[in-house]
Amino acid sequence: MKNNIFIYKFSNVFISRGFNRSLVVDCLRGEFYYIPNELVDFVDNYDGKELTENEQEIYEDFISYLLDNELAFISKRDRGEMFISFSESWDYPSIISNAIIELNENNNSTCFKSIELLSG
Repeated sequence: MKNNIFIYKFSNVFISRGFNRSLVVDCLRGEFYYIPNELVDFVDNYDGKELTENEQEIYEDFISYLLDNELAFISKRDRGEMFISFSESWDYPSIISNAIIELNENNNSTCFKSIELLSG
């Protein structure tokens, strides 16, 4: 008989939901996996939460997939406060972070003016 467990997605694993399927990226290993959106729903609903014995039986395939690919781990106790998650926000100290300037014979002077404006 199984006991209740907690499941945790590793913090270096990121999921991007698509229309028909989703992409899981393991940043530590540089690997990616295509998964069904139902698995994303499972991770969204149960990451860091307790799974009862009944839920473990229902989601046995999902749990096995996550554990086999080392995308998540299980614990018999709540250890959520022990693991920090990465911030997914990106802050840049400027209004413009990059620009594309098209250069041709007719706009040399305009090009340099554009670079000046972006610099200042």
